[in-house]
Amino acid sequence: MKRFAQGVLALMLLALLVGCSNLLGPFASATSGGDSYWLRPAGVRPSSDAVSLLYYVDYLRNLSAADQEQERERQRKAYAKDKSDFHRFQYALALSAPAAAAADRRQALQLLEPLSREAKGHDPELHLLAQLLFSELRRSEELERKLEALKDIERSLLQRDRGPQGSKP
Repeated sequence: MKRFAQGVLALMLLALLVGCSNLLGPFASATSGGDSYWLRPAGVRPSSDAVSLLYYVDYLRNLSAADQEQERERQRKAYAKDKSDFHRFQYALALSAPAAAAADRRQALQLLEPLSREAKGHDPELHLLAQLLFSELRRSEELERKLEALKDIERSLLQRDRGPQGSKP
């Protein structure tokens, strides 16, 4: 269910910003720059950093779990070198990829929080995208907590039904 929700989110984000890219015009992306390995060489060039990040989401979705782990490490190093909003967001996306652990998704929330909270000083498109992803990650985290609570209830009911010392009546 978690993987499905993240996939739907990625598709919605991609459709939203790819559609908006037609309105933005052919601006060159300043921060994503030359190292855009997630873009197809002969494909359409993104018109903004936000659109470039949506292509990055699509790239992440198609990686195996092992490749996603390598990508998280690559983005950690890139963010350590360049603390720009673009690299912060890209690292957060890598941390929130479908195969990521809950701790990684919490770290993604921490990275996105400043971008989602205040627009001043940030690219407006990245700010809006950060707000969307931040709220979806928080919602996903809340659903995971509820699921764990339901599992705990189920375990306690099963133990109660078994009676003391695991014997059946």
